[in-house]
Amino acid sequence: MNACSKGHPLTDDNVYVVFDRTRQREWRRCRQCALDYQHAHRSRRIGRPPKNPQLRILDHVRIDSSGCWIWQSTISPKGYAQIGVREGERVRSKIAHRYAYEAFVGPIPEGLELDHLCFVPSCVNPAHLEPVTHEENQKRAQARWSVVGRDSAA
Repeated sequence: MNACSKGHPLTDDNVYVVFDRTRQREWRRCRQCALDYQHAHRSRRIGRPPKNPQLRILDHVRIDSSGCWIWQSTISPKGYAQIGVREGERVRSKIAHRYAYEAFVGPIPEGLELDHLCFVPSCVNPAHLEPVTHEENQKRAQARWSVVGRDSAA
């Protein structure tokens, strides 16, 4: 009994024939190996290497006149940029400004969160992000909204 290079049996129900026109030859292919290759290719274990995180961020932004890097891909209902990040076999949605800060600056200090100094939730420019405590972030947000509320009421 014939077997493929990985040891799968080449029986009538496990083989398909491909005709190569350039070489005028038939190739017998193992279905299991073909399925394994397709699965690996689709899950990107084979193929192009992962992109540099900094380049990945820059591919998805438009820089506006104020220097904000406005995210041009997925935006959450609250207006925050989102990016898919592969973790093992799964792709998880991450908040893109956190991903950008970690890619360009470094890890976010323990117990701190990022505050948008520009007040634009879809901005991922690390220069517009500052690590602060949750209490400080809430205080700043309260102050921003009270000014916005006063201006819009006039």
